[in-house]
Formats: sequence, C-alpha cells, structure tokens
Amino acid sequence: MDTVGMASMTQWMQQRAQTQTQQRALTTIGWEDALAGKEGDIIVPQNEEDRQKMKEWFADYMERNPAPEYAPLPNLMEEMTLEEWKTLADKYHPSSMTQKEYDQFLDDLCEMGALNPEDLADLGHSQHKPAFVKVTAETCRAYVANGAEIPYLGSVPTFDRGAQRVNLFLWAQEEKAWSYYDEEQGGWMKSHKAQAFQQIYDILEGMQRYGIGR
Repeated sequence: MDTVGMASMTQWMQQRAQTQTQQRALTTIGWEDALAGKEGDIIVPQNEEDRQKMKEWFADYMERNPAPEYAPLPNLMEEMTLEEWKTLADKYHPSSMTQKEYDQFLDDLCEMGALNPEDLADLGHSQHKPAFVKVTAETCRAYVANGAEIPYLGSVPTFDRGAQRVNLFLWAQEEKAWSYYDEEQGGWMKSHKAQAFQQIYDILEGMQRYGIGR
C-alpha cells in the first residue's frame, strides 16, 4: 500500500473509532456505586435514600473545604497618588495588552498598594496560576452574570482562551458582572474574583480620569 493509501486508511480508522465512541450508550451509576468505586459516565441517585446520602456527603465536604478568606481589597483613594495614576496611564495601553504586559501591570499595582499579592491568581497573572483548582464551597457556587454589565460584544477572548492580546477594559467589565446568591446573607454577593476585577475596572477608570489614558 502506498503512502496515500496508508494515510487514507489511518483517517478511516480514526473516524470509525470516533463514530463508535459517539454511538456508545452512556452508563449511569448510583451514588453508593460511585463511592464503592464503580465506574460510569453519569452519577444519578437511584432513590431518595441515595440522593440524601449524596447531599450529606457534599454538605460535609463543603463544611471541611470552605471558601478561602481574603484580605479586603485596598482603598484606591487612600493608596494611590496622582503621580501613580499618571505613571500607569503613560506606561500601559489597557485596550491591547499582552500577557507579559498584563503581568507587569499587576505587579506594579501590588507595589503601589492597589492590590494584594493573593489577588493575582484570580486576576490571571501567569506566574500565580494554581497548579490545580481545589474544589471548595467557592468553586461550587452557581454564578449569574448581570446582563447589563456584560460587554456588548459578548464574551471577551482572554489569555486562557488563546488570545495573544486582551482588551482589559472589556475583560474586567465581564468578570466583575458575576454574582452568586448567598442564602445566609439573603442577597446577591460578588465572588472574590469579581471584586478583584471590579478593582481593576476602577483602576482603569482612574487612569483615564487622572492620566492621559488610552
């Protein structure tokens, strides 16, 4: 068989394997089955008792893995000087930033006291990304975005999504829009990530107000 024929055969086998995978029926298992180590595609409680055991397991896990506690975000009016606003505005172009430029921007904000170092992971600093995302009460919350705050162009391409340059104005606008309902507080609350991007958005507005802005 020549090279062309081998390539065609390989392609056909790959397509056939993909089709067989797609056609395979998904298997469901109960919660107790999953805890016992049984494998399946979807976990579906088999009865009310099974459902209650699943709820109790997750309630216990969330109690042992609460949302992390963060220091309050700095007060920009107390921390930032007029000269610092002008320096940021002269140095950075928020409408088009590379990951390297964005990292340096966040580093500068930390040095100026406008951010805490612990905020950098949620803000997407490349040197502060966690090796893995631990499942906690915070990561399991259901978040809803305020449609009025979402950029009119929709979801913003970011570095994690393969973008080489990012419009920080639009990115911060999108990220600060997400909230979750806190049953204990009885109202909608911002996650730490949304609050951190709100801080970035306020900083960008300050750069426009006090500096030349771009």
